Amino acid sequence: MNDPDLFFVVPTYRLRDVGETIKQYDEHFWRNGHSVQLLVLDDSSPTNQEKYYPLLEQTRTHNDLFYVGPKENTHFLAFLNERLRDRKLEPLVKNLPGKFSRFVTRFSGESR
Repeated sequence: MNDPDLFFVVPTYRLRDVGETIKQYDEHFWRNGHSVQLLVLDDSSPTNQEKYYPLLEQTRTHNDLFYVGPKENTHFLAFLNERLRDRKLEPLVKNLPGKFSRFVTRFSGESR
């Protein structure tokens, strides 16, 4: 199964254990012949993100691994507010669900 639009999403606010979770899911998908794009949506605090992101970054996967965290979220909000050009809409934009889907960090996935 090789659907380039198929994503497996792991939402989290506790980044500490996500690397191991991703590794297990990736291994399962690979063993069963599935090719999916793995996406981590991280709502951790900037402090926790800074502390645990390097652990996730070291995770090697067979499938492509993408990450969306506080930095990507901030960039996307700035992008939206710039495009809207209406400061009255900024509070609404700040609370949009799924707001950072365009600003995704892609790890250099090494197939093994």
